[in-house]
Amino acid sequence: MRLDGIICMRRDGMNAIQRSWYVLRLRVHFIDLRGDAYQDFFHNVMGRRYPNDFIPTRPWGNLGDRKNDGYLKSKRILYQVYGPDDVKLSDTIDKIDEDFNGALPYWKDHFDGWTFVHNARRALASDVVKHLMELEQKHAPLTVRQWGYPELRHEVLQLKDEDLIDLLGAPVDEEVISRVRMEDLQPVLVELAKSEPPLEGDIRPVSGKKLKWNQLSPDAEGMLVLGMRRAALVKKFFDEWPDPTIGDRVAAGFKAQYRKLRDANAAPDDILAELQMYADGGVRGHPRRQGAVLAVLAHLFESCDIFEELPESVAMA
Repeated sequence: MRLDGIICMRRDGMNAIQRSWYVLRLRVHFIDLRGDAYQDFFHNVMGRRYPNDFIPTRPWGNLGDRKNDGYLKSKRILYQVYGPDDVKLSDTIDKIDEDFNGALPYWKDHFDGWTFVHNARRALASDVVKHLMELEQKHAPLTVRQWGYPELRHEVLQLKDEDLIDLLGAPVDEEVISRVRMEDLQPVLVELAKSEPPLEGDIRPVSGKKLKWNQLSPDAEGMLVLGMRRAALVKKFFDEWPDPTIGDRVAAGFKAQYRKLRDANAAPDDILAELQMYADGGVRGHPRRQGAVLAVLAHLFESCDIFEELPESVAMA
């Protein structure tokens, strides 16, 4: 991905780097938000995407929400949001049946499509997909759909720049990353060093081919390449800080986080988003702080074994 020269601009001014930033921040939100918070985020997205058309609903006293978490009037679609801490097969199918069968008698004259909005990180299990298809077949011509991360991303990326900033924060781009200074790195790195996990393994330089080897998306790759513009500043910080062990302690913390996520079979982009949350410490502040976080991730990606090392045969090719 090019980070210099002319970059294709979106009609409303968003370039490819800013788009990649928003995609990564959206991934963080998708992973982090659960339950009512996930439903609130869905309402926020849809309300901005379809103003004066999307109608959010909430439980009302002992009447509940009549199994309706949102309604898109122009398309006659009723949405039901499910954002548990862990998406389990039997619980998901039970939830679908409960919500669909609860909505049908009350709303049947008002909707032609029913959409199950979920927060499964990769995709729904095949048994759940089959169950949704059977519901649609049984209740034709009513359509039954599922709506996860790809659908959420599609809707978010249609938003205006001002809505994207309100929703996900101001983007880190080339201009922001160029302004990252030592004072931006210090609070991030000093806080990370406090965890002091056990040191294990060595720290080795890696090839740029590592990006492709680890199957990171073009958006994730673009953000790491952008962060690499200030990665040398991170090394300089470690070299000049009075405590000579700070670099090793920060790297060890990231190693431990990475291995936990890898062993849980998290997708590569999810791992990067989780590591960003770990580095950020939940602050999500000024874009320059976010740029500092990105520089830290890029430095550690290049210098230690977060994500997988290339086999020697690939590295030498």
